[in-house]
Amino acid sequence: MKKLINTAFVYALGAMAAGVFFREVTRMLNYTSRTYLSLAHGHLFLLGTLFFLIVALLSKFIDFAETGSFRKAYLVYNVGLIWTVALFLVHGWMEVQGMEVGAMIAGIAGLGYILWGVGLVWILNLIRSRA
Repeated sequence: MKKLINTAFVYALGAMAAGVFFREVTRMLNYTSRTYLSLAHGHLFLLGTLFFLIVALLSKFIDFAETGSFRKAYLVYNVGLIWTVALFLVHGWMEVQGMEVGAMIAGIAGLGYILWGVGLVWILNLIRSRA
């Protein structure tokens, strides 16, 4: 359970950093349009911090977090979420710099979403099967 709470804590720090980065970069560059930079904060906070706090709470009542399958699902979930957020930051940075953003960035980010989705379904299935 401590690992899950530590994971939530790290995501909270990342969410705060992403929010400050978005706010300050767009303010310094006088960028007023929508940008992918704004998505990083919310994704890290909700899908990182809150998700792992809820999973930690559930692990107190349902025995699933110490299984080998959960460790693999945990890894897939985290890699997918970090991958997705990293591409939000790349995409957003390119937008505020006025660079052309091609479909390749969205496609690569989509792979992160797929990994994250697989990890999410895997974790939820583990919880469901142990409840």
